[in-house]
Amino acid sequence: MGVLPTSRGGTRRRSVQPGNQGRNSVSSFGMGTDASGFGRKKSIISGKNRGEDGDFSWCIAAQQPFYLPDFGTSGSSNNDDGIDGGGLSVPSSGLSGASISIRKNGSAKVKLEFLPLVPGNYRCQLLFLDESIGEFLYEIHAVATLPACLETLEIQCEASTAASATGPGAAARFRFVRELTIPVKNPQLNRALTTFIERANGHLRAKLKDGLKKCEENHVTNFHVDFNSPYFTANIPELTLTAGSGKPVPVSGRSDTSGIDSSGPKVPLKANQARLCTPRSVLAGTNSVLIDFQPKGAGRYACKLLLRSRNSICGSSDVRVYDLIAKVREPNVKTQLEFVAPARHSIVQEIPLSNPTDTTWSLKAVFSNGNTDSSASKPPASMFSGPPALVVPAKRSATYPLTFTPSWMYHETRTFVLLNTATQQQFEFELSGYGEEPLAQDHVVFSCQARTSIVHNFNVFALPGGDANAAQVFKVESDLRDVVGASTITVPAGSGSNRSVKYSLTFSPLVSGSYFGSVTFTNEATNEYLWYTVEAFVSPPEPETTLEMRAPVRGAVGVEIGLANPLDSETTFTVELRGRGLLGPSTFTLEARQSGVYELVYSPLLMTKDSEGEEGAILFSSDAVGQFWYRLNLVAEAAETQELDDMACAVGDVCTQPLWLQNPSDQELQLQYRISNTRNFSIKGSNSTTNSAVKRVVLPPFGRASVVVEYTPSSLSVFESTSIVFFEKDVASDWEFTVRGRGRAPSVMKPLVVTAQVNEAASTLFTFKNPFAAPLRVDVKLVADESENSPPSPVFDMLLKKRHVLLESFGLLQVPISFIPRVVSETRAELVIHGGDEYAELEWRYPLRGVAEAPLHPRVLAVLACQARDSVEKRVECELLAAPDDMVLANEMFTVEWEIDADRFGPMATAAAIERALTVTPFPVPSSSGSFILPYTIRFEPLRLYRGSIALLVKKNSGGLWRFDVSLDAGDPPVDDVLSIESSLNQTSSVSFQLRNQFRQPAAFLAEFSAGSSSAFTVYPAEGELPPYGSENGAMFVVSFTPTGYGKMQSGQLVICTEEMQWTFNVKGVYPDATPGSRASGPTSSLSLSSTASRARLGITNGGTSEQRVDRARGRGTRNRA
Repeated sequence: MGVLPTSRGGTRRRSVQPGNQGRNSVSSFGMGTDASGFGRKKSIISGKNRGEDGDFSWCIAAQQPFYLPDFGTSGSSNNDDGIDGGGLSVPSSGLSGASISIRKNGSAKVKLEFLPLVPGNYRCQLLFLDESIGEFLYEIHAVATLPACLETLEIQCEASTAASATGPGAAARFRFVRELTIPVKNPQLNRALTTFIERANGHLRAKLKDGLKKCEENHVTNFHVDFNSPYFTANIPELTLTAGSGKPVPVSGRSDTSGIDSSGPKVPLKANQARLCTPRSVLAGTNSVLIDFQPKGAGRYACKLLLRSRNSICGSSDVRVYDLIAKVREPNVKTQLEFVAPARHSIVQEIPLSNPTDTTWSLKAVFSNGNTDSSASKPPASMFSGPPALVVPAKRSATYPLTFTPSWMYHETRTFVLLNTATQQQFEFELSGYGEEPLAQDHVVFSCQARTSIVHNFNVFALPGGDANAAQVFKVESDLRDVVGASTITVPAGSGSNRSVKYSLTFSPLVSGSYFGSVTFTNEATNEYLWYTVEAFVSPPEPETTLEMRAPVRGAVGVEIGLANPLDSETTFTVELRGRGLLGPSTFTLEARQSGVYELVYSPLLMTKDSEGEEGAILFSSDAVGQFWYRLNLVAEAAETQELDDMACAVGDVCTQPLWLQNPSDQELQLQYRISNTRNFSIKGSNSTTNSAVKRVVLPPFGRASVVVEYTPSSLSVFESTSIVFFEKDVASDWEFTVRGRGRAPSVMKPLVVTAQVNEAASTLFTFKNPFAAPLRVDVKLVADESENSPPSPVFDMLLKKRHVLLESFGLLQVPISFIPRVVSETRAELVIHGGDEYAELEWRYPLRGVAEAPLHPRVLAVLACQARDSVEKRVECELLAAPDDMVLANEMFTVEWEIDADRFGPMATAAAIERALTVTPFPVPSSSGSFILPYTIRFEPLRLYRGSIALLVKKNSGGLWRFDVSLDAGDPPVDDVLSIESSLNQTSSVSFQLRNQFRQPAAFLAEFSAGSSSAFTVYPAEGELPPYGSENGAMFVVSFTPTGYGKMQSGQLVICTEEMQWTFNVKGVYPDATPGSRASGPTSSLSLSSTASRARLGITNGGTSEQRVDRARGRGTRNRA
């Protein structure tokens, strides 16, 4: 017999049966489980300490979960094969029953039963053996969950009968305490144990039955109580069950009905059923546990109650689950409804009602007597109404239409009840209704002409507030001007409900325009009224005469209009101008019995479409005199072309002159332009090569602006001219200028500057353009400056292969010039281009100015290293390499500049900001000094991180430049603050603060987390602008923490930088359970490290109190967003 290793490190026997051909023999059956953590002791499973506490083979915890019913055995009770966890094996004596036959290419089924007593994960191995074929193994994995619910217990209660929840952490509104009595026996466990007993055979069955009974009675007594809902807790989480307590079981329902009407029949309890009732004392009775139920409000609350045995020997072998369902209903609560509606209009409020029960509700509507603040002798009828009944189906919702119809501006209060006739449950509403001013009966619109009359009839009807059988007299009022009508109107008595009469109103306007007003009819007896809104469109009267105004575009013409005031009081006329280009005062005032002249100006910008012109008008309106007007015939003619001064300059050069544009109108003009001769003329700044508009010239109202006309001559004998036209489509007609230009013979031209290091060649490419339309033959030569000392070798050289060149019309000649300085000084020369043939008298002389730059010093001049917001100062000596031997330092003037490449210093860095952090102070040079060394002091005061190299340029006024490398190393500034944010997994918590710039002007900023920071941190906004120092409010920053997994504490560094300043914040993210004394109410955050004065000095302020800065509700994020 061989030995086969088990999966848990032990051994199991392998049985071999000779001669059993064609059959597979089940040799061994092993099982492992990780359910010991549920409370089962290791000593039971491993078989240790058996001699101390007796034989545990018959204990509940020792029963094996796996069983082969086809073989009729659950293995040997003496588990001496070394399988940890108590394996289930087939004894060798039963091999004939432990064999199965499998045909060739066939299959067979082996039934395996799984009956666990403890939740957890289980595993077993099933091995099949055949001597001639071999062996194979099946491994079965099983998961045992909590057992099914034993019973469902209900708690029904009303919120009005609940005591208020107490305690520092109480978040519920109500509190209910119930006593749950648990039976000693577990029916599910009993049925499972019966199955184990039935599997046993012979004397083993009786022995197993006695052992299990003893284990159940003596050991399964202590239980741990647990709930899966935060609304349910146990006063004492431990329960001891004692058999034979002798306490009678009362005849009552299994569900608690305290606080509600429970007049129905009681259902007696069955054996081994739990009982739920209201406790009679603060202590639980025998086999009972007190349940503390604290709901947050009315509703249905479901919960599972879990009982686990806590026996020190057997472990958690008895597990029970009960379902608890608590139904909490609100008491009859009064609801207040307020209605506001215009008089004689109705509004309907739909009152929603939801029926969560299984029965249909029949609700009766009851309106009680109300109070109305009416002064009328006869009280008005109720303003509230609705249907007498409402049916709400089961599990459905319905709405009750409550109508409010005020007869006048009264205030009425009334009680309204919807009564459930079956349950007597009431839905009570306190109604309050306000009647507001009535709406207009109609909006009347009519049209007429000024100085004419129109009559309109209004419908006036009897109002319900007056006596229905008496006549009603109405007073008539109107705020519409120029109306005439009777002051009262009477609606005669009668029994009909639609009594009405017509009221005639005459409207005679003096001035055209739009009129808005109202006509009101007030009942003199009750002061009730009805009213109409009126809108009248009045056209102007016939014109006095027609005036013709003719003017050129951008010119002006005026006309004088005489006015007279025939009244004995001062009169002001309102003047309305209709037409383009009309200018004049908007009002005109005349004294009593006086006359005057109104001056109207016509200054058009756009030509009229034809010679007949376009129509315009000027209207004079006065409330006292009326309105009169003049028709205008406006004609805008083309303007004359304006000529500019002649322009002249040397051919090959450019000259300019300004061109002023005047805007005579009261609107802004955006003018485009086009040039007819783009070869010789252009507008400064324009790169146009076509006649299309490429640039706009903006002219303010009644203002002016200038542009610059450039002239490039291409002729010496004739004038060259162009037309420049400014225009704005559909706004301003062409604005044309002409200008002439003539070329002069060339002479000394603009100088050319070349820079090179000493003993190194530098070249520049000079481009000469043939200014003429005809071919030009030129001779090119380089002439040294005779005033300079002749160097041992030429400094300037012209690298042109052919000195005699023929240029085509407007052709280009590129002349390469090299410059090789020998010492640091300035060298001058002249490039001369001489014309040939007919242009032999022309000569272009271009001065050359060579600036020598010393070679880069082999050593770094200085390394300026310090922490940001600190300073460092160093004395340096600038050695002037390659200086002329005859140079005397005391006789020379030197200046210093910085050459800074800001791209090397990271985002937001600028050359100007870096230069402001540097200060260079020169030292006097002794007159007797024979060396070429300039001493300086460099002070570096950075406010942010700078790491890189810059260049210090020393320039000699007489010519020459020296460059020195300076290394900057400004480290990170001190940490300004520490932000600590607490958040739960996959939830977001935030902290906010404000920041201002350190200087008295706003500054753009960039905010980001440095490399190496946790990705759980974010900042908003990432970029923007900081307000200046001293501002009342700074820029708001919100730092958020969203952890996605547990582990080490998350951290990061937030950096906010401008071009000149940098702030640094260390951010720490923690979990609620990792903080000592942390509250369970939600995420928290804090700011620390820096003092309040320090933060204020740096422009940092808190975004608010801790409650304002952080949303205390777990996982809701922040409320204090920027």
